[in-house]
Amino acid sequence: MEIGGLRNLRVLNLKHLRSLSYIPSGVLLKLSKLEELYVSNEFKAWESVEDGKTNASLKELESHPITALQICVSNFSALPKESVISNLRRFKIYMISTDFICRSYGKDSKNELYMEGDGHDFLAKARRMSALVRNTEYFV
Repeated sequence: MEIGGLRNLRVLNLKHLRSLSYIPSGVLLKLSKLEELYVSNEFKAWESVEDGKTNASLKELESHPITALQICVSNFSALPKESVISNLRRFKIYMISTDFICRSYGKDSKNELYMEGDGHDFLAKARRMSALVRNTEYFV
């Protein structure tokens, strides 16, 4: 059975799969009861296409009761809608554009937000990110 067949799955922890390079498109959508998603910080290929295969999109989570999320994204557009972000109780979200490996900075912090760059993109998207920023305990 593939992961997409586990329709009652509430927690999916992929954060120790360092070589994770492919999450099939549509798999997250099938996990309709998913509440917690933890993905390896080395995986940033959301929505990318390689060898004719499309990776999953975080937008697949928009109809799910997600309350905990650990992800690394290469751009703001990969993030799900504000409605998903505002429901998060725990998160570690890393927004980077390079091959930099995301690392957790706050040892005991519950909610971390790491952003690479000059801040211009962040200010342009601040309205969309307001719930995320408001609940951040450790910002780098």
